Amino acid sequence: MATFKASTYWESWITQLRQPWMAQIGKRIWGAYAAALGDKTSDWGTQALLEHLPEYATSAASVALKASERQIDAGPLETQATLATRLTHFIQQWSYAGTPLGLLLALHFAGYERGVIITQNGQALYLSGPPTTDPATWRALLVVGSTCTLTTPFTSEPMVGPTIPAGNPWARFDDNTALCSRFAVLFPYGGTMFSYVGVATFSGTSQATVAWSHPFDCAVYSVMVGAPVITDSLGPITATVDMTTATASTIVVNASDSFTGTVPILGWPAGANPFVSLSPASTQSLRGIIRKWKPGRTIVDGVYVLQQGHFWAFPVVAWSARGAWVNCVTVSIPGPWS
Repeated sequence: MATFKASTYWESWITQLRQPWMAQIGKRIWGAYAAALGDKTSDWGTQALLEHLPEYATSAASVALKASERQIDAGPLETQATLATRLTHFIQQWSYAGTPLGLLLALHFAGYERGVIITQNGQALYLSGPPTTDPATWRALLVVGSTCTLTTPFTSEPMVGPTIPAGNPWARFDDNTALCSRFAVLFPYGGTMFSYVGVATFSGTSQATVAWSHPFDCAVYSVMVGAPVITDSLGPITATVDMTTATASTIVVNASDSFTGTVPILGWPAGANPFVSLSPASTQSLRGIIRKWKPGRTIVDGVYVLQQGHFWAFPVVAWSARGAWVNCVTVSIPGPWS
């Protein structure tokens, strides 16, 4: 982030005046007045103006307000500096609104990484790698591939629609082959936004407070503690969580001895899959982002996050014309919705 250098204009001007009555003590006194009333007032006014510029803003709240104003969604673990840099390119990002690339970029930057857009007429669109904050590199990341191909012709039933010949890419949402203004968003690889994760960082201590990747609905949940990663020369360390310290957003991790290193932890609410769990906040966030960035006249068939197995439509595998379009266990936000 850019930094603002404090001025000394008023103090320098006062102390350089050659008045006979100004001895060294007088210069210091008047210089202090000038610094307090002139330079600081000038700096406050300048910084107040610079708070409107993300990379000069000193407060995370200022950057968050600019993100809200520019309709840019921040990732859950995105730093203030990274978000500030990205906000300087909001015009370039918004130029892709209403396109698959714009939607995929918005999902990635908001923390929903490695998403895939599937259309009923057989397109699979995704990013070849994580985008940087440099908009000049974004367009080259878009990959337009195909879903599975039909092994036999597919006829629309019971509605009247075109028959799709064998050999054509197709992702079957239902039996209506005429309505191809629909798409689904798949997450074949999961991601941190679909699970409650945290890292306890120990710096020669035996206790650390962990902030969850996104908050739970309440302070009642289960926790799995990973193996400590020790970076100093101490012996074996065990780690446990103190459930009495659990809040919706944090929990305390205790180690058997003081050490330097990290401990990964995983949480999940009652009845949820610990590795893929769509929180209400994630569900609301996903729907909002997709509605904001998708092509305006399209319909969302749903959002599907892989828990087990694989999607039949992506990655591409052989399937029959009458098979379900996914063959897996998913957590989903079902459609259709627009």
